[in-house]
Amino acid sequence: TVIHSANEAIEAVLAQGHVLVAEDHPVNQKLVTHFLSKLGWTYDLVGNGLEAVECVRNNTYNLVLMDVQMPKMDGLEATVKIRAFNQQIPIIAITAHALENEKIKCLGMGMNDFLSKPFDLAALKKMLLKYS
Repeated sequence: TVIHSANEAIEAVLAQGHVLVAEDHPVNQKLVTHFLSKLGWTYDLVGNGLEAVECVRNNTYNLVLMDVQMPKMDGLEATVKIRAFNQQIPIIAITAHALENEKIKCLGMGMNDFLSKPFDLAALKKMLLKYS
């Protein structure tokens, strides 16, 4: 199992970073932040798109986990505003609407990828590795 251990070591080095979580639902906030902590990632947590835009403007993140439906400003509008000043940061949509047209809409608005809720630890880990 030497190869397995080497892969785990590589993953451990890759999978460290700082994430912005933009999610308004308390249960989803708790789940996502629990998963991130378990994976060794640090995070900032906001509850709407307005706060997400300000955080990305004023901080450095490896990526953003962006809920699509939030109060004050939804994730799609927040993504458009972030893309106006930051083209590089990966923005991952997190939404309960796992329909193909919803995914296409998110990607069309400037998001890089898509995680449908509810997601598990393995799915989040895979996404973090993909963009770290």
